[in-house]
Amino acid sequence: MKKQFLTLILGGLTFLANAQNDPTVMKVNGKDIKKSEFEYLYKKNNTDISLNEYVELFKNFKLKVAEAESQGIDTTSAFKKELAENRKQLAQQYESKRVLNEALIRQEYERMNEDREISLLFIPMIENNTSSSPQILPADTLNVYNKAQQIRQRLIDGESFEKVGTEFANDKSNLFNGWLSATRMLYPIESTAYTTEIGKISQPVRINTGYILIKVLNKRPSRGEINAAHIMVMCQAGADSTQVEEASKKADQIYQRVMSGEDFATLAKELSDDKGSGQNGGDLSWFQTGQMVPEFENAAFGLQNIGDITQPVRSQFGFHIIKLLGKRGIPSYDDVKNNIITFFSRSEKYMDLYQPWWDQLKKKYKYVPNKVSEKNLYALASINFPSDSTFISKEANNKGVLFTLSAKPYTVADFITFLKKEGRSPFFLSTDFLKERLFAYETRALEKEEDSHLEDNYPEFRNLMKEYRDGFLSYEITQNEVWGKAPKDTVGLTSFFDKHKKDYTWDQPRYKGCVVLCKNDTIKNDITKMISGLSVDDAVDLIKTTYQNDKTNPVKIERGVFAQGSNQYVDEVIFKTKKADANTRYPEFYIMGKMIDQPESYSDVGGLIISDYQNYLEQEWINTLKAKYPIVLYPNILKTIK
Repeated sequence: MKKQFLTLILGGLTFLANAQNDPTVMKVNGKDIKKSEFEYLYKKNNTDISLNEYVELFKNFKLKVAEAESQGIDTTSAFKKELAENRKQLAQQYESKRVLNEALIRQEYERMNEDREISLLFIPMIENNTSSSPQILPADTLNVYNKAQQIRQRLIDGESFEKVGTEFANDKSNLFNGWLSATRMLYPIESTAYTTEIGKISQPVRINTGYILIKVLNKRPSRGEINAAHIMVMCQAGADSTQVEEASKKADQIYQRVMSGEDFATLAKELSDDKGSGQNGGDLSWFQTGQMVPEFENAAFGLQNIGDITQPVRSQFGFHIIKLLGKRGIPSYDDVKNNIITFFSRSEKYMDLYQPWWDQLKKKYKYVPNKVSEKNLYALASINFPSDSTFISKEANNKGVLFTLSAKPYTVADFITFLKKEGRSPFFLSTDFLKERLFAYETRALEKEEDSHLEDNYPEFRNLMKEYRDGFLSYEITQNEVWGKAPKDTVGLTSFFDKHKKDYTWDQPRYKGCVVLCKNDTIKNDITKMISGLSVDDAVDLIKTTYQNDKTNPVKIERGVFAQGSNQYVDEVIFKTKKADANTRYPEFYIMGKMIDQPESYSDVGGLIISDYQNYLEQEWINTLKAKYPIVLYPNILKTIK
């Protein structure tokens, strides 16, 4: 029931204007109930009942809340934890209200409509670096930058990227030549590729681990996306001639089988060395320029019609037989917008993506930076990496203000505490690292400030949280006082049944007893002898005790008050209407009990009397609460409810 209640609350957000004048519609135990709260719940929960009827239901609801508060349920750790978890869940829906940099997203979409062919040379800041998180200081970049400028001049003078690049890496791993699409490369590379004129060589552009130089060779309209499948015969770069010949021969044999009519997907599952795609019939899903190695990409995009298949194509991974499954243009802006947001969220541009939102929050909560403290941190970061103990120890006790938010100071020491706990960043240059961690710290503070004001800023959020809080309290107290109590109150149930017997009569007699299903005839005979002369209750207890530790479950008991048609075994033996269906697991059965004309006790009635008794207890309890907690209505205000 808790889960159903929460689902109802979180099912949707209904905007409700925050009226400047919010009068009181009633008082319950001295607490004001505002018109906005009452009207919100009335409109949300009204199921064609009159206002007066709803007022009565609402009063009962608030009386239960008052009793729950009186018993301290709202102060328990379990309640506070539950409320906090659900507030967090509900607050996440407001992330969609963040103002994003739409111009940046739109620019990226426009870039997706055009490909760039480039030559790229990478000049690393740290030679032979093996660390996954190198620490680079500004001084480390100067020599590399000067080196990049010298290389750029050589390229301008006519030397090729390949010739210059081989001076740095024999395997040419620092070189790239080919076509690329937007969102398919590091953003600094993309931005340089799309802003440099064709035929020109860019200025050195710093990326996380070095500098890049790019020459833009050509541009073309995007070729869109294709869906292709392949069968791969592995033959790694560097394989000897014998290995290449064997792989080529195998690929040709598979190609001939495909062309002779054998199913491509089946062959991919059986023969492809790319096991990941092979289990899906070779399907590589949709891709665009820059996602596959050039040889594969050019062959795949060269296919014209759905179902066309290439001859074996050689790449650095081996031989590929490619089949075209689908072809389409670039999706619409609306269809691809979330993908662009995801791309920026995982790149260096995520700070720019969310900058409008942070700027809005800074203005709302009167963000004031202390440029002096910030400058001092950057000065220290120029000689010490921010995550190192030297940097942290120097600033750990610095009570200087870094910035204020809603007039609350956030100190350098506070930032250092954050840095010690969350000292991971995607940036390797110390000043970039510091900038990103400062941004993360500031945005965390802004988000926390915004979260603390959700109830003030969003009336619908405030009403939903109030609804959930009071609903949870009402549920817990009713569970304690009514729903959980009624089934256990055998004395009360007996008394209630005796007073209301006339409400629980039957039109036809019923059989009161049990059906014992047995795995074989031997067990049935043993049970028959064992329970001879015992009452049904004692017989059931003895059967359970005897067989409860047998893991084969040789016996199954079905107990109740059976009307005709409710149990096939009782129908066969007692009502003699039809033979029971064969049960291979329990082929034998034994019945014991008696016919009764009318219920003998509340237990014969089943769940119906429990429900009726709960309703009775609840009404008695509500009457007690009405006497305990005063209620004051304001009819003139209630009349204004629409």
